[in-house]
Amino acid sequence: MFQNANADSRSFRRGLLLACAALVATAGPLAASGTYPPVAPAKPPSRPGEKVVVDNRTYEIGKRVYQTRARVADFSAVRANEQRPVLQRWQSRLPWPSNQFVDLTTLAGCVTEDQLRSLEYYLAIRFRMRTN
Repeated sequence: MFQNANADSRSFRRGLLLACAALVATAGPLAASGTYPPVAPAKPPSRPGEKVVVDNRTYEIGKRVYQTRARVADFSAVRANEQRPVLQRWQSRLPWPSNQFVDLTTLAGCVTEDQLRSLEYYLAIRFRMRTN
C-alpha cells in the first residue's frame, strides 16, 4: 500500500514539475509588451540622403514640461495671457488619446520662454505636429 502511494506521489511530482517547466518556458513571450525607445523618435527623412538631427537636450526639456515633471517658474499673469492662446492652439492639435489626458493650458504662466520653446520642439517631433 505504501509503495503504491510513493509511486503516485512521484508521478504527481513529475507532472507538477513538467507543468511548472512548461509555464516558465512560455512566460517569457507572454510578458513582451514592448518598451519605449531609449532615444527621441525622429521624423523619417523626406529624401533618401537627408539626415534628421534631433536636439536631445531640448527634446528632453520639452518632454518633462509636457509630462508636468519640469520645475516651473512662479506664476505670472502677464506671461499667462501671452502663453494661453498658444497653448490652447497646441492642445487642439494634439492627437486624440493625448489630448484626453494632458491639458497644456494649465501650464500658462508657469513655464519660461525657454521651456515653452522646448515644449514646441517636443510636440513637433513627438506628434509630428505643426506648432505655428
